[in-house]
Order: sequence, then structure tokens, then C-alpha cells
Amino acid sequence: MLKQPKSPHYKPSPIMMIIVLLALISLACSLGAGSAKTVRIKNTLSTLTPTAAAVSQAAAATEAPNQLSGSLLITVTPTRVRHLPTLTPTAMANQMAGVTNQPVISAPPAAAQPSSNPPIAPTSTATPTPSSSANPTATPPSSAPTPISPAPLPTLPPAPDPTEIPKSEVPGWSFAGIRSSIDQGNATVLGELINNTGAPQTEVQVSAILYDQYDRVIIDGIDTLDYVPVDIVPVGARIPFELVVESDQSIYRIDLVSLSAPADSAPRQDFQFASVSQRIDQAGLYCIGGIVKNLGSPLAEQLIVLATTYDSHGQVVSFGEHAEGSPGRVSADQTSPFEICIDPVGQQITSHELRAVGL
Repeated sequence: MLKQPKSPHYKPSPIMMIIVLLALISLACSLGAGSAKTVRIKNTLSTLTPTAAAVSQAAAATEAPNQLSGSLLITVTPTRVRHLPTLTPTAMANQMAGVTNQPVISAPPAAAQPSSNPPIAPTSTATPTPSSSANPTATPPSSAPTPISPAPLPTLPPAPDPTEIPKSEVPGWSFAGIRSSIDQGNATVLGELINNTGAPQTEVQVSAILYDQYDRVIIDGIDTLDYVPVDIVPVGARIPFELVVESDQSIYRIDLVSLSAPADSAPRQDFQFASVSQRIDQAGLYCIGGIVKNLGSPLAEQLIVLATTYDSHGQVVSFGEHAEGSPGRVSADQTSPFEICIDPVGQQITSHELRAVGL
């Protein structure tokens, strides 16, 4: 029997079509399981209780970001602490001692002593009151009042020295030919001392009492410098002097005061001058020269020739002295030359006077 050629249009049999249809259905079901509409287990199994392993996995997933830093995070649950009211150090010390309203003695804390049942340390930082055995120098609180030592009295200033205002120890001194210049707190006084005390005087000093513009005595801030050219002033002698004063306050008036003490020996004044002359030298000094003659016994200690110059009013301009180097050789009827040059200090000298004192 001859085979007929296949038709170009093949028609499957019904059985084949059923098989193909079942295959397509099965393929569609398998593709639907991997589609974007994924079913979540959490929603489907919401009534399931998570196991311990699941909790560990969830905790590991939560802590995964922290594990990237390479550090181990430990979470500690804070303990609930009961906050007590704040007590002052004095109140805490009183509470520990079991007393109230008692003074607390401040002292360094004693060294800790070993004990089989040590007390619980308080949470406060207050220093406890030490016992008498730990600090034997501390005084325990008591009800008796603590005596208070009286404060020392302030030191009183010393009484003023009455010698700040000098007074003459021997009455009978007088002054002559006084010339003074005052410029605010500075003063210079020149003049002559006259010994009318009735006895030779030694340790002769010229001082002054100063007054301000209100005629009050100036006590503080005074410096004085005086000069008397002889050590012993004979009775009735006129001896020149100079006084320089410096004061912190302006000076408006000066009272001169002389101080002295009686001398044991009496200097001589019985001397004569000869060949006296005066001249002005190249430096402008007023020079007086001559010869001094001793009319008595030889001198043992000193011979001083004094020259005092005066202005037209009889006030002392300046003075000078000449001390003989060997007074012993100036015996009876013997002479010694001298020359004294005096600075006129800008004044006009109209006269001079010579005196000699020997001992």
C-alpha cells in the first residue's frame, strides 16, 4: 500500500492537546510562585510563637550595624537608686554621733583602726567628729561655754619726747647780730652767742623752735645743723654761730634756743692783735691778717682766733677762725701770725671784729 505524503499543515490529536494543556497549567503554577507578589510568612503565620533561636537571630540582625565598627556593645540596665536628702557636714556628723544642735570640733580624721565588724561607711563626704582617743588635743563638745581669750590691746605710741622742743639748760644766754633767711621749709641763721650765765659753758648747741603760718609749733620732719667754733665759751664772750634748718613744712617764725653745760675749766681771752689788715683776694674772699700776742702764761691745749664780719646794720654776714698749731710756744710777750679769709655770701661787709680764745 502506498504511503501518502504528510500535509504541510499538521493537526495534533486530541490526546496530545490535552497533554500540552496540562503541561502549560503546571508551568503557570510554577512561574506564579517566583513572581513579585511574594507571600510574607509574618502575615500568614501571625499566631506562631517565636522560638529562642528566632529571637537570637533577630537580635543578631538588629546588632549587625553596630558590629561594623568592630566594638562590642554591652547594654547594662541601670539600677534604681533611692536618693536620700542632702545633709550638711555638720548635720551628718551630728547624726552619726547621735546628737543634735551640738558644736562640732574640726580636727584631722583619725587613722582607720582594724575591726572584726567594721561599720558601714556613710555615703556623705562629711568629715566625722574624731574621738578623744584618736586626737588627744581636740576638746570634746560640752555644755559648759568655752572661755574666750581677750584680744590683745593695741600698742600705744610712745609718749612724745619733751626734748623735741629744746630748752636752755643754763639761763643767761643771749643772742646778737642775728641775720636770717627763710625759704619755705629751709632757713639759715647767723649771729653771736653771748655767755651771761656767770660760768664757762661747754657742749654749746644752738637750736630753734619753728612755727607754721598758724603760729603752731612744728614738731615732726625737722633737721638742724649748728656750728659753734669753740669747745668752751668763757664768761662774757661773744662767739659767732651758724644754724641751718630743714623742715617738711613751711617756716614762718623761728625762736632761737641755746643748750649748754657748765665747764670745769675757764679759757682765757687776754690776747692782743697787731698789724691787722684786710683785703679782697682774687676769689672775692674778705681776708683779715695780723699778729696775735699772748700777754699771759703759755697755752697748753689750744688758741683760736675768731673773725666776725658785719653789714651796715650790725648783723653778722659770715665768720671764720684760725687755730694755732703749737699754742705752747705762744708764751708771754710772744706773737703768732694769722690770716682768715671769709666768704661774704653776696653781702656787703662794712666791718669786722677779732677775738681770741686760748686754753
